[in-house]
Amino acid sequence: EFDANGELIDYYRTLSGTRINCGGGKTPWGTWISCEENGNAGHVWQTDPSGTKPSEKTAVVPKGGNYESFAYDDRAEIPVFFTTEDSRPSANDVSNGALVRFIPDAAGLACYTQPDPADKWCTL
Repeated sequence: EFDANGELIDYYRTLSGTRINCGGGKTPWGTWISCEENGNAGHVWQTDPSGTKPSEKTAVVPKGGNYESFAYDDRAEIPVFFTTEDSRPSANDVSNGALVRFIPDAAGLACYTQPDPADKWCTL
């Protein structure tokens, strides 16, 4: 937490029990995404910056990997979310690569259209 001058006021842990976390990014509703860069076991986690809601694994990525960062594009009616992965695609598995795109299903879109940002958590 920072004051108006950018000085640190307080800090606290919002995610635990993960390994080799790398980058991440902010969601449109104000939560933070943390990307775990842990071989084939890394995941993408949604965290509550206020620390009141427990962190959850998201559906943004289909399986474990080396996830680096998170971004979104919400200019259209249906938002698109992206993660980057450090792995390179192999000849037999093209699901790994530099960019993973996630488009919410019907249930995720129902969450996304809720007026209260706290109710948008289930989009991912």
